[in-house]
Amino acid sequence: MPEGAPAAVGAGGGELRAGVVPMSRHPYGCRIIQRILEHCHLPDIKESVKAQAEDAALDLARDVYGNYISQHLVVHGSTEDRCARRPRAAASEQ
Repeated sequence: MPEGAPAAVGAGGGELRAGVVPMSRHPYGCRIIQRILEHCHLPDIKESVKAQAEDAALDLARDVYGNYISQHLVVHGSTEDRCARRPRAAASEQ
């Protein structure tokens, strides 16, 4: 793993150690989060990652690497996710 990259997966291979938001703001970490959102077939992990990213979506959208996660949620999210996110984003801007 490159120096300075966040420790994403524990020794067991399935434990997400670092928080999603700090990883999303890292040049390598944001790629890991994107791949989890795309390819993870474990609903608990995927939903946890999505929930943490959605809670910080506005802050991530303003970050140089985090914006890729915000975009990823829109492009790869379900229709229900996009509809639920829209009112929250509009309310938080006011």
